[in-house]
Amino acid sequence: MVLRTLSRYFTASVIGTALNFASRFLFELFMPFLYSVAAATYVGMVVIFVLSYKRIFATTLSWKTAFLRFAITAHVGLAVVMGCSEFALWALQPFVSDQLPQSLINGVAHAFGIGVGFVFNFLGHLFFSFARLGTNALRGGDA
Repeated sequence: MVLRTLSRYFTASVIGTALNFASRFLFELFMPFLYSVAAATYVGMVVIFVLSYKRIFATTLSWKTAFLRFAITAHVGLAVVMGCSEFALWALQPFVSDQLPQSLINGVAHAFGIGVGFVFNFLGHLFFSFARLGTNALRGGDA
């Protein structure tokens, strides 16, 4: 059950993340890197909620409750993505800033943040966003 849910969530996340990643380049045309990461994350967030609500996690929660919990999890996930992206940018800059274009360095840093955020968000959605609190999501619950 969990592996099937993970597989479906991964597919939805690939779609949402592709839109997240691509939109960051557009947003970066008129805002700083970190703000563009945040704005792009909202694009992916909406797409993933729409795909996840009934098709992946098959929750019996109302969409309003699920969306509120999803938003809480996703916003903590946004902080994880932003923090990890900023950390990766900080870590990469001294080593590659003379050899690679800044846009490529930013892309690599953002991709790292997205990867860490994926793991956090899946677990948060499985155990909080779409789960009936008090049930065991690993045994089926609502997840």
